[in-house]
Amino acid sequence: MANDLVSRAEYKDYAGISSTTQDNHIDFLIPKISSAVRIFCRNPLLDSQESIAEIFEGGNSVLVPSSGPVVAVSSLSYSANYGKTWEALTQYEDWIYVQKEQVVKCIFNSVFPLRPAGYKLTYVAGNDGCPEGLKLGVLEFIQYYMRHEGAVHSNSAPGGTSAQIEYIINSKLPASIQRIFDQYALTVN
Repeated sequence: MANDLVSRAEYKDYAGISSTTQDNHIDFLIPKISSAVRIFCRNPLLDSQESIAEIFEGGNSVLVPSSGPVVAVSSLSYSANYGKTWEALTQYEDWIYVQKEQVVKCIFNSVFPLRPAGYKLTYVAGNDGCPEGLKLGVLEFIQYYMRHEGAVHSNSAPGGTSAQIEYIINSKLPASIQRIFDQYALTVN
């Protein structure tokens, strides 16, 4: 599994904590929250880069990589025999990578001809470390759990002996955290 998105020291600095009394709780939360953020963002490459070879069948004017952000496109190959052998297509003659849109566009034709398992795109995707904006969201998410805002609270009624349970009726993240995660989420087509 990928690394933690923040460290204990980063969280303690962010939260202004100097004692060690909560270290075990923080150490417990960090990997779980890092994993949850990857799920929320639908992106396992939030803090690392990886070379990826992805197969497409064409039929469109663009090929959209499933992982991102795309750092660089290495190659695009075509197979007339359903992926048994590959022939390299030439960048700037057959295809072009459009960084702003994060897509590979066909320039030799209006669309990549439809061919099952006909195109292999090799690219590098991900981030070189956790982006600072996302790190802020992760730190806020840890803070959210440290304050127990997502838990069921049990309180004694004033002047009574029975316990009342307050159930959380909203399972959504706070809007401030959700907005940050939405900025780093991969769009699922």
